[in-house]
Order: sequence, then structure tokens, then C-alpha cells
Amino acid sequence: MKKRLLSKPKSPDLHSTIHRLHFNFDYRKATQALNYFAQQEGGQVNKMKALKLIYFADRYHIRKYGRLITNDNYLAMEHGPVPSTSKDIAEANDYLDDEVKAYSL
Repeated sequence: MKKRLLSKPKSPDLHSTIHRLHFNFDYRKATQALNYFAQQEGGQVNKMKALKLIYFADRYHIRKYGRLITNDNYLAMEHGPVPSTSKDIAEANDYLDDEVKAYSL
């Protein structure tokens, strides 16, 4: 009878662990960010620019504090990662409602 060595189970790497995480999206923070960027650009902002700024803000925040700002899920797009739900909000243009604008002040 041959002895078989049992291999240790692989511990999950950080990338696969983060890939499986599901976050609770923070609508208020996402609309605040989109409104802030729009205000800085005179009331209108390029959607892709705003989404990239959210990505870089989340990237900085997770490195410094260990958590995301918006808790958005990211999509792998042709020009890099894009926050999924924030993208939907920006495309619907519903982040500029007067009621929601109060969040960004």
C-alpha cells in the first residue's frame, strides 16, 4: 500500500477573498460624492471622470482605513474599474435631485 501525502488546504488569497465579499452599498455617500464632483465642475461633471474619482477615493480610503467609502461593487471595464451602482446612479442622472443635493452640502 502506497502512502499518500495529504496536502494542506490552500488558504484563500486576499484577491479571491475580496472578490467574494459583498458590501452594503451606501447610497447617501455615493450621491454626496457625485454631487460634490458636479459642484466642483460648475454643476456638471463628466460621468467617467466622477466614477474614476470615486474609485481613487475608495482605493485611498481602503488603504488608509481598511474599508471602502461607498461600499460599491466594482466592474472590470475597458478603461479600468468602475463602481457598479454609482455608475447606474450617474447614468440615470438621479443624483441631482434637490432632496439629495442636501447630502453633499
